[in-house]
Amino acid sequence: MNATAYAPDALLENVLRSPYTGPDEDAGCGSEHEQEERVHDEVRRRCVATRARGLFGPQPDTLSLSPRVLAGTMRQTPYDGPERLVFGIDVGTAMSAVSFVHLRRLDVPEVKLVCRWPGQEEAAGDAKFPTAILYDAGGEPHSFGAAALEAANEEMVLVRWWKLLLHPAAMHKASGITPIPLPGHLTLKQVYQDFIYHIFDHATQFFLETQPNAAATWQRLQHSFELVFAIPNGWTEDEQHFLRDAVLSADILPDDYGDQRLSFVSEAEASVHFALEDMGFGAQLSVGEIFTVLDAGGSTVDTAMYRCTAVYPQLRLQEVTSSECCEAGSVFVDREFEKWLRKRLRNSKYGIDACIATILKIFETKTKRRFRLDDTDILIPFGATFRESDELCGIRKGNLSVPREIMERTFDKAVDTIVASVHRILDRAARSSCKACLLVGGFAESQYLRESLQNALNDRESEDDRMLQFVMSDRPTAKAAAVGACKWRIRHYVTARAARYTFGVSRWEHWEPDKFPKQKERAQHVVCGSDGDLMIPGCLSIMVRKNQIVDRDTPISIPLRWDGRTPSGLGLETWSIELLVSDSEDPGYWADRVKGGLAPGIRKACTLTANLSGMRRALKRYRATSGEDAGELMYWAEYNVEVYFGQTSLKAYITWKEKGKMMKGPVSIVPNSIDR
Repeated sequence: MNATAYAPDALLENVLRSPYTGPDEDAGCGSEHEQEERVHDEVRRRCVATRARGLFGPQPDTLSLSPRVLAGTMRQTPYDGPERLVFGIDVGTAMSAVSFVHLRRLDVPEVKLVCRWPGQEEAAGDAKFPTAILYDAGGEPHSFGAAALEAANEEMVLVRWWKLLLHPAAMHKASGITPIPLPGHLTLKQVYQDFIYHIFDHATQFFLETQPNAAATWQRLQHSFELVFAIPNGWTEDEQHFLRDAVLSADILPDDYGDQRLSFVSEAEASVHFALEDMGFGAQLSVGEIFTVLDAGGSTVDTAMYRCTAVYPQLRLQEVTSSECCEAGSVFVDREFEKWLRKRLRNSKYGIDACIATILKIFETKTKRRFRLDDTDILIPFGATFRESDELCGIRKGNLSVPREIMERTFDKAVDTIVASVHRILDRAARSSCKACLLVGGFAESQYLRESLQNALNDRESEDDRMLQFVMSDRPTAKAAAVGACKWRIRHYVTARAARYTFGVSRWEHWEPDKFPKQKERAQHVVCGSDGDLMIPGCLSIMVRKNQIVDRDTPISIPLRWDGRTPSGLGLETWSIELLVSDSEDPGYWADRVKGGLAPGIRKACTLTANLSGMRRALKRYRATSGEDAGELMYWAEYNVEVYFGQTSLKAYITWKEKGKMMKGPVSIVPNSIDR
């Protein structure tokens, strides 16, 4: 008998490889996932059976799973759902990437990157694709990515860094950065539409050319494939809606696509799914441990903190506090260096655009990543021969000398912003309990950034004298967010998230000045309702506060009531209410100003709309006792607005009681328009 066949690790590894789909946020809000329970029950059944034969000791609820078993559980669990094809898309500021996974029953999911792009034939295997478009004089796209950078000339328009234009205004205000506008004949929507169409079209061609039986697979799944976009932590429903419109305008999805076909995940959360599996970090976690993930990208640096709440039967995480998102990505380092470079070479024959572009490319791909805290002056080799010299500009034998203090100045504004951002999230969540910080993203490859973070974040006293360990990926060319987006669509390790804002609605409240002293400020606005109750308008009814932990499958509910003389007077067919938002945990008592408009610090997040005509059978009648409707027969309805704040996109429903039975209806979320 082979002894290893009955070792605990071997037994559990065999059991946990049984088919399991993992939780799915679109499987139904508020439901428990039957597949997870089936795996749990199967593990318990087999372990108990094995223990009865004297081959296995501890009970299932006290099992200590080794890292090897956990890693196998996370990465080798077969899929047991319907056939699906998922694409993960990360449209970065400087570089983009696309991943995909073909999910087949009983196969172990394998996420793959599109690693061959037009114009990058000499760099086969590189999954990063420059986020650039070259437009001709007529406003039509001429080329994309590396091909666009190569073909750029004065007769055409090269467009880059347009992602900055989609960042919320509050993000620009916080950073003081003003993005460069697009040429007058181009709109941001057109640019996104053109780029998304191109990368998705190429991704499907790559799939068809590289995967077994791809043509037949595409024939089956071309009308049901799913898209997942990795987006900055600081983006809201507005930016998500903008991307939805761009996808529809590009004819990638039909207007009536199902909700499950297009979803969004924050770059930090996508990156943590990448780190848990591809970096092997998940195998080292135990219940209660806290860690941070920092995704340093082109324009934003996104930081999130998670607590491990379970490792068996599946790893589960929840956010500890609200995530951070700051404009301090690598493109701002590039911009600072370019400013210095142009000034340095303005009176030199090397100050021409072609030479500047050559030096910038070397800086972006090599110098920026290699520069360290203890380095002296840096040499950038850009000349074709050793004869290239200009002593006054620091050029000797084809090398540009960059003083150390210039290099530090190039980095320091971005680095200081990142350090401050990480300090904020650590301070909100008891820094001493956080053991590790996972660094992902292209900017994380910078030695200077890593060393600066190490020094700044460990240069503080910790209650238990533990140092914050920084963990890097050993796959520097991989786009963690793109890979993680696909993994997130399969696994959904995060079960609860922290609200980044305070959300609420404006509504009438009962006049209770003793309980709510703020009401005395507007005593003159108190009115008597038709039922005789004294009411006051404009009160902010908070649904969720900033930093509040919200379960993924648990809605936040708020009760509402409408009255009218006739059922049609209730406006059931055209019901709507504004969802309000604030950056403060305590935005105040009032939602609006007395003279009109929203209160300071309050803004509209989106509008919730619904057709509530199905609620007519639940209407009740009463005789008005006061007000202008005194003596009239009135109708009234009580209902709840339920919003799922714990998911990666807002979802909402209306619920009401009808003959003792709880009814439920859909709610549409109408975001603010982005006209850029």
